[in-house]
Amino acid sequence: MTKPDLYTFFSGDSSKEEKEYLRQWLEEDSTHMEIFLKERKLYNITALHFSVASLLQGERRSSKLFIARNILTSCSKIAAVLLLAFAGYYLFDKAKATGAQEEATAYQTITLPFGQRVNLDLPDGSKVWLNAGTTIKYPVSFNDNVREVIISGEAYFEIAKKENSLFRVIAGNHTIEVSGTKFNVNAIGSQFETALFEGSVKVFNSLSPEKAIKLTPNTVCYEEGSLHVKPLTYPEQYSWREGLLCFEKKSFKQIMEVFERSYGCRIIVKNKIAGQYLYTGKFVQTDGVDYALKLLQKNIHLTYSRDKETNTIVIN
Repeated sequence: MTKPDLYTFFSGDSSKEEKEYLRQWLEEDSTHMEIFLKERKLYNITALHFSVASLLQGERRSSKLFIARNILTSCSKIAAVLLLAFAGYYLFDKAKATGAQEEATAYQTITLPFGQRVNLDLPDGSKVWLNAGTTIKYPVSFNDNVREVIISGEAYFEIAKKENSLFRVIAGNHTIEVSGTKFNVNAIGSQFETALFEGSVKVFNSLSPEKAIKLTPNTVCYEEGSLHVKPLTYPEQYSWREGLLCFEKKSFKQIMEVFERSYGCRIIVKNKIAGQYLYTGKFVQTDGVDYALKLLQKNIHLTYSRDKETNTIVIN
């Protein structure tokens, strides 16, 4: 098995015969898997480098992408961290009805640390933005009928429309099915919300798929054991992918939870008065958490201290 053969497979261009040859090669010797994983990492380095480089070229043509440039600079700094999260592994599924030979499907898993954001191009040309602390898993090559990804955290999708090819996002117990559209998925912890900006999607819970909701531009969230449709009243709150943290009538606790993920720090709130009110405001993430807290101090009576060694902030 040569490097060009492996790189052809990583790019999703291998034929069925080449995939079968790769499967046999992997089973021949345990050291072959070590070689495969090593080359997978090298391929990811190259792919990430050119993805960022091409985006940077696009930024030079527009002064409106100042915030995005800061995001990409941050992403380049964490490239080494991201590479630790890339993993290739194989599932071999036997074809029952046709008696066809086993095929190998490679999956890629990316886990983004707190304090970072990144955007990726999926194998079908769809685009996805990952928010801090998000994990996504997807095949290096989609099949013709269904394109499926799994996420935990928050992500924004722009799906490439392909005729007779369904795109499916699985987030915990919930599934979103689309053909070509733009939407945001928030599946942090036990919460679930989808905000649709363009097109239509079908959303359902795996425990009650018969209660699926067909959503046009609006939001759907899971509350009290069922899905509920709500109006999309404040789309700015989904501007995190542009480096903006926007809040409308959110509790102090909710804002601090977003700050923890976005700035990669731990925040302990001891100020009980601050938690009694709802707040509305916007912050530029690249300004830093200290600047954001100082802005809050103008409207809220609070003080805070920061332990740089543990990256912990205590708000009094």
